[in-house]
Amino acid sequence: MSNLTDPDRFQIIDRQIKLWESRRAAERESASAPSVPGPWVTVSREAGSSGGALGALVASELGWQVFDREILQAVAKEVHVKDQILAHFDEHLRDGFEDYLRTMAVPEDPGQSVFLREMLKVLLAAGRRGRIVLVGRGANWVLDPAYGLRVRVVAPLEARILAVQERDGVSRADARRRIQEQDAFRADFVRRVFRQEVDDPAGYDLVVNTASLGLPAAARVVVRALEEKLGTPRSAW
Repeated sequence: MSNLTDPDRFQIIDRQIKLWESRRAAERESASAPSVPGPWVTVSREAGSSGGALGALVASELGWQVFDREILQAVAKEVHVKDQILAHFDEHLRDGFEDYLRTMAVPEDPGQSVFLREMLKVLLAAGRRGRIVLVGRGANWVLDPAYGLRVRVVAPLEARILAVQERDGVSRADARRRIQEQDAFRADFVRRVFRQEVDDPAGYDLVVNTASLGLPAAARVVVRALEEKLGTPRSAW
């Protein structure tokens, strides 16, 4: 049994929070650089709300790139491992002792602190490059909100359960359990890495209900909101 205290367990995460904060400060200092970062859209989503599909549709509408699973692939490329090795980190944190055991059992596993550092670098680089839709991974808490639109995608629980049942071919009970677990993982990830609450409305510019609007209308709302926020038509991007 581990005798690590809670501060010991979360020491790695605390270091990554400091790294994130320092990188945010660097981004603000470079705001006067000739190249303006963005534009971008970040999509935070409830499980089963079709947030990933909405992000892809918005990207298609704008002619932009979408980064969802691609974020994980980019991190894997930076640390020279297969993205399957990093999948267990994806919006899901381990405590310090669990992370230690994993790196001992899987030598090619770079460890949680390395993953988080590289993930933040990928998000910041994507935001600077612009013309991109970033799905999940707390991107809305990383990028300077002046240069893009932060979207939260929601839907009633019943609608999400039906969506997961259809998508995964599982029972209602299994669909509900998967939703609850995924939402809990994502909330814990945002709370521990960014010290924020995933459903805090102050972290978003727009909250979209895909069950009431439908995906095509929701995508149009996102694009129009981005135009209004940045004060420029999409043709200028």
